[in-house]
Amino acid sequence: EWGDPKAEGPLDRLIRNERAAMAQELVDTLGPKCREILLLRYQQDLKYKEIQERLNVPMGTVGKRLSSCLERARKNMRESRADGE
Repeated sequence: EWGDPKAEGPLDRLIRNERAAMAQELVDTLGPKCREILLLRYQQDLKYKEIQERLNVPMGTVGKRLSSCLERARKNMRESRADGE
C-alpha cells in the first residue's frame, strides 16, 4: 500500500542491498579485530557486556576498540569517496 511505511518495494530493496554491500566492503577494509567487534556490535546486536565476555577483554577495551574502529571506517570511507570510488 502507498502509505504503509512497512511496505518495501523494489526500489527500497535495491537501496537496502546497495547499502549492505557498501557496508560490507567498508568492513572488509578493516583489520580482523575491527571486523570482529563491529560485526558483534552492529550485525549481531550484542551489548558491550556480551562483547566483553565473548572477546574476553576488559570493558574499557570494548568501548575504545569500537570507537577506534568506527573512526578508521569513517576515514576509509572519506578516502574512498575522495578517490572517486
